[in-house]
Amino acid sequence: MFDGPILDYELWAGERDVDVRVIENRMKVTRKPHLCCVCFEEIATGARCRVQSEVNRDDNRTGTFYVCPQCCEAIRTRKDDGGGELQRRWELGYANSLQATASQPDRVRARQ
Repeated sequence: MFDGPILDYELWAGERDVDVRVIENRMKVTRKPHLCCVCFEEIATGARCRVQSEVNRDDNRTGTFYVCPQCCEAIRTRKDDGGGELQRRWELGYANSLQATASQPDRVRARQ
């Protein structure tokens, strides 16, 4: 219903040089905590979020990416605010990932 703009948003548009195939892209309710791939903040159990699974066509490695409710809302409203809030969420994610890498490098590598 209102999920179309969230699911249509291309998470890694022009940022990757690998060939991937999206396996699944839908809204789900989490059964355990995950990290948001945009803001790099924890998504609580029971949160409704976007989940995208994909496979790298070169080496068959798979990855699953979660987008928290706040980032989903920023994606949904990006055309209304010129993408300002979504850009802020991506910048927050960059800062959070640097901080997490410095404090817990093994945890960050395991989640990526």
